[in-house]
Amino acid sequence: MKQYVRMLTCLFWFGLTSVASAQTRTIMGNVTDDQGVPLPGATILEQGTANGVTTDFDGNFSMEVADGATLEVSFVGYESQTQSVGARSNIDFQLDANTLLDEGVITALGLERKKDNDISSASVVKSDAIIRSGETGLLQGVAGKTSRRSFQMLVV
Repeated sequence: MKQYVRMLTCLFWFGLTSVASAQTRTIMGNVTDDQGVPLPGATILEQGTANGVTTDFDGNFSMEVADGATLEVSFVGYESQTQSVGARSNIDFQLDANTLLDEGVITALGLERKKDNDISSASVVKSDAIIRSGETGLLQGVAGKTSRRSFQMLVV
């Protein structure tokens, strides 16, 4: 019986020390652009793990991270940013705008190419022309504004 009690005591202490060594805490924060506008859908990842969340509509996030973690925030069209958590429980990120995205064309096969490098013909239809047509649907509004041989269409 004494061996059974000793074994349970050892298991209890072992479990307690393993929980204490892998402590996590909740980090909350906000992600905005350089003008203070919230960025909904920005990705926050704990570096070196698969732990991550995305921001809500107001740019807020909350996640569990390990002590000493480093967070990396990214958003399309903005430069990624990393910050060490340290002893903080609230971290705000302000992302700077990156270079503008290039205009591209997605073909029927799902291949994406730069518009200038596309070999096949494409027609550009301005949105003003569709609005002025008075048609209720997009396809009816575009009718007669592209050549028959156009395989792709880019509405601007």
